[in-house]
Amino acid sequence: MTGPASSDRDGWASRIPPERTVIAGQAWRVSRAWPGEGGGMTVELRREGGGSGVRAGRWSAAGGFRLAAEGRDEHLPGLAGWAVRGTVVSHRLGRRAVVHSGDGFVKIVRPRRVQAVVAAADAATVFSPAFRCARHRREPDAEREGAVVWEALPGRTLHEAGSDRGLPVRDWDRAWERWAVAWRSVIAADPRGLPVHGIREEAAVLRRWTEAAATVVPGLAAGDAADRCVAALRDAGEGPAVPAHRDLHDKQILIDDDGGLSLLDVDTVCAADAALDLGNLRAHADLRARQGVWSPRRASIARRWIDDVAAVTVPAERLAAAEAASRLRLACVYLFRPRWHALARDLMWSLLYTQ
Repeated sequence: MTGPASSDRDGWASRIPPERTVIAGQAWRVSRAWPGEGGGMTVELRREGGGSGVRAGRWSAAGGFRLAAEGRDEHLPGLAGWAVRGTVVSHRLGRRAVVHSGDGFVKIVRPRRVQAVVAAADAATVFSPAFRCARHRREPDAEREGAVVWEALPGRTLHEAGSDRGLPVRDWDRAWERWAVAWRSVIAADPRGLPVHGIREEAAVLRRWTEAAATVVPGLAAGDAADRCVAALRDAGEGPAVPAHRDLHDKQILIDDDGGLSLLDVDTVCAADAALDLGNLRAHADLRARQGVWSPRRASIARRWIDDVAAVTVPAERLAAAEAASRLRLACVYLFRPRWHALARDLMWSLLYTQ
């Protein structure tokens, strides 16, 4: 397939925010960005030069940055009180924030979303005992304002472990072996009672992201790529539903010093084809190598253990289709992030025009 003119490709970065900006003499870096309204974006910025600090706001090519005050969000009434008692570690304007407070964390959402967050946490017991999931403390007053209080979990993420150049390869291999043993037990569990996420639901996710990508790259044929991915998923067939995380990647898996495993962000727990999580995890391993976060060898080790789990549960065609869909979605997601925009652009280019 023929792609856009090279001059168009070189101009892809024109509709994303700059990676760094200075506000009132303080340097800030855009850590994440998401599709917004009217062609703009929702952004999260982190303070540069040491110290904590997270700001959330919006950006548009015409208006630049418009940031909320630190620890404030008109749609998250619970944030202000918790922000003064702890440290805001993430904040997506109008959607959610996380505050580290004392010996735990507080997830803050719109008040109407609290019961869904709590219900998902209760359903996540399906991941036990292979994985530990954070327990929430029932605090009705906090929950009325959209705040759910969680215990802290031990360990560090596989993302962090993989970037630790001092970690021996044998320990990295052993960590993934432990994950593989644990994940086999998860997908053998009973998924009854969990919400179903099938090809139709995954197609809707893909199309939302490809439509959003077109706001950054006008004329981008990402919708055609989504159609091809959905067709491949359907051609490969849908496997039996098993317990699924639905956003399983290296930043969601913790391993502690004793080899214990935990899962983060279980709000999306569902029943789905095992290929969904395995393909997504495999696509992230490839991404980490492209980013230089993991060495090619470490990424290869991760893929080998993912494939080992898939070998007895997921035919190769289904795994490949799920991974391709995840790659496309990741390319769309990372197009919005200034630091990784060029990488995502190249990945998108390869997905659209070299296949």
